[in-house]
Amino acid sequence: IKRSPEKEKFVLDSFRRFITMYSDVVMQTGREQYEHAIHDLKDKNKCKFDSDLTVANLRQLVAEFLQIYKTLAKEPFPEDPKAQLYSSINAVFRSWGNPRAVKYRQMYHITGLLGTAVNIQSMVFGNLNDHSATGVCVSRSPSDG
Repeated sequence: IKRSPEKEKFVLDSFRRFITMYSDVVMQTGREQYEHAIHDLKDKNKCKFDSDLTVANLRQLVAEFLQIYKTLAKEPFPEDPKAQLYSSINAVFRSWGNPRAVKYRQMYHITGLLGTAVNIQSMVFGNLNDHSATGVCVSRSPSDG
């Protein structure tokens, strides 16, 4: 996809979303500064929706996001996909004991579990164009099993 010139907007948009999620979930930096940056850019360019941003806007935004990441995480954004994957897996395992997860298990009387699991799957590009979407299919109720 990266080598396809007509998909540059999609690639840049996907990358800026990934930087935000990785920073928030894996590095636990929060996403507030990223949200401010995109809202400021949209206001400056009179864009109502993220999808209204141009390729040039997204290039600028990605550069700004990488700088925000470096400031918050105190290291450059990792470029190695394996490093990204392994640190993401570790973030899932780390989340098992966070207050939100503990409270969720208490609320739904989920007891006796020793830990969590990680599923790794291919990316579905729901933001590729106006004819794409994403969703989740489950084999049982996520609320009560």
